[in-house]
Amino acid sequence: MLLLAFACAPKQNLSEDGCRKSLKNDFSSLVIEQVQSVVEEDTLYLNQMAFKCVDSFFRIKKNMFEKFGMWSDNVCIECPGHNALIWENIELLPNNDKKFYVVTHGERKQIGFSLWVQVFDEELNDMLANDSPYIKELMDFFSDLVRSQVNNRKAFQKEYRKIY
Repeated sequence: MLLLAFACAPKQNLSEDGCRKSLKNDFSSLVIEQVQSVVEEDTLYLNQMAFKCVDSFFRIKKNMFEKFGMWSDNVCIECPGHNALIWENIELLPNNDKKFYVVTHGERKQIGFSLWVQVFDEELNDMLANDSPYIKELMDFFSDLVRSQVNNRKAFQKEYRKIY
């Protein structure tokens, strides 16, 4: 019966992500998605956190910059376009000295943005895999990061513009 109720509901103005509007300092949903990546001749399947309906393409990147400083590297995933930023060997989680690699990226959608985060440990194991002991902590950490205000936009923008 519930399915029927949704099927008969009037259509609303939604984007392909199901967004009615972009959300300031929040997101509509968080999902773990598996993505295919080809490195040289190998095909890898990696997990990424996807935050939907966010108001700013740079929200995670700016907050990572504010919290952990300059990124270690950047890579153009879909050129031309904005680069993914990579932080290497950072102590990401509070009260934990484990070091992680973090890759951040995003995409403009019809309404708002989708932001993606990939996290790996020092051995480059996927920390968003189902069997990761850190998955819940990482989801909470990045959810809080998306909801955080960005305090020092100009410093980030100055460094980010140097990429181009």
